[in-house]
Order: sequence, then structure tokens, then C-alpha cells
Amino acid sequence: MAKDKSKKNDSDKAKKKAKKGGDPFAKPSEAPSTSDAWRFEHADNLGKLFLITPYKEEEKEDKFKPGSTKSVIIADVVEINEKKPAESELHTNVWINGGWTKGSLRGFIGEQKVLARLGQGPLDRGNKPWTLEDATEDDKAPALSYLESVDPFKQ
Repeated sequence: MAKDKSKKNDSDKAKKKAKKGGDPFAKPSEAPSTSDAWRFEHADNLGKLFLITPYKEEEKEDKFKPGSTKSVIIADVVEINEKKPAESELHTNVWINGGWTKGSLRGFIGEQKVLARLGQGPLDRGNKPWTLEDATEDDKAPALSYLESVDPFKQ
């Protein structure tokens, strides 16, 4: 779950920063890349079930190639807890970098949620690319249960 970063009073933080000569207000252009620094394409997530809501594709500075950019898909990603769907973990503003995973999500940006398991393809130029594997019919039940648990309009 995302860490609560609001432990201190926001007005106290702004006052301290203003006293130091800094701007008391955050700039959206300086926002961190993800809200909780969680990485989707990581070995710890291999085989897990995810509900992905891709909402845009952007060009970002490539930290490995200064002066160049790379495209990323930005999405909200829910790691579905298959035993207790209501306890699934939401990660917002996740950057999805892998070519195969981006290709699997690009057509759904702003259109539809994607239910898939994170996998890896065959060895390609020394690396195994990240892939999204289609969810099974059995995978749909915990995802639907999760969605029902967060629906504020559910009767």
C-alpha cells in the first residue's frame, strides 16, 4: 500500500521551506515519477495478476542516454490479491517501460482496463522481455470482486 506522506502538517512544511528562502509550493513539473516508487516490471511481480488502467503515453528523459527520450505508458496498476480481493494494492502513476508490455497496453489507453498476468518472453539479446499474459476466466472473479469493493455507487 502507498505510504502516508502526510505525517507532518502541510502548512508547517510550507512555513519551514519559506523561511529557508525556498518556494513553499510544489511544482507539478517536479513531481516524482511514481507515487510510491513501486516497479511493475520486476521479478517480484512475475506471475501475479494485475488490473491495469493505462491512461497516457509520454516521452520521458532517458536516464541511461542523456539528451534522448523514451516513451512510457503511464497507468494505474492494481495488484490483485486473489484470496482477499478487497485487500488488493493500488499503485498510481506507474511508468511501464518494456516494449512488449507497452505494445500490449497502447491500444487500450483511455479506453479499457486490462486484466493480465506479468510474464517474461524468451531470451532476446541477453534479456527476457516483460510480457502481459491474457487472464483466464478464473482470473476474472477476483478482479470483479475487487472492483465491486471499491465501487462507491454499489447498492
